Amino acid sequence: MVIRYLSEHQRHIESVTFIPDPLCFPQQISFDLLLLPILRRLYWIGATGYEEMKVLGKLLLSHANHLEELGLDSPDWDNTEQFFTPPGNNFARYCLEVPLDEAKIVFPALKIASLSAVSFLRAKVELAQALNIGQLRTLKLRDCRGTNDLLADSPEALQLTSFELTKSGRYLDDWELMPLVRILKSFQSLEQLSLLCDGRRDPLIEDYWRSILHHRSTLKQFVHHQRKVKL
Repeated sequence: MVIRYLSEHQRHIESVTFIPDPLCFPQQISFDLLLLPILRRLYWIGATGYEEMKVLGKLLLSHANHLEELGLDSPDWDNTEQFFTPPGNNFARYCLEVPLDEAKIVFPALKIASLSAVSFLRAKVELAQALNIGQLRTLKLRDCRGTNDLLADSPEALQLTSFELTKSGRYLDDWELMPLVRILKSFQSLEQLSLLCDGRRDPLIEDYWRSILHHRSTLKQFVHHQRKVKL
């Protein structure tokens, strides 16, 4: 009821943070949010079961042309992968409706993307193009599977001013240091850089530090956290 009231009487709302709850009838909430005409900032925090994924997809696609900031934070992205066949990337297929091997820009106005536990596996090129990664100014990736492939094989040159990369330990077998080194050397515009590295797997070679120095003319804030203790 609250969301419906807001969608009917507060038509100038531009920012929404959505925390789904099975008791809140997500389909109806999705319909109410679709009525907001100028939504520019959308954050989704919480579960991503099949029903929630369909709702999220409707929201994203309905506001895709004018969405400037997108945040997805869920612990369940990878859990949903096992329920779908044939194997693929469910975020690309069911939320963004991007067929594999067909790259297209879904978010032409997107400037900020904050993604937690979103998988890029089996759809690295498609998702890089969908997110219009070459136009992003801020990119935050936390425990996203396939980050190596996304960074190493992105079809777009980056123009980021802020980049945050965190690997907290869930997918350390899916992580190498050199793709990060190569991507940091591929552009020069960062003002903020935050990195959490796993010191147990990746000794910080000289190339790592040189890739950071590559941004010394623009860099204003640098956070480096090297974890060596298994938590």
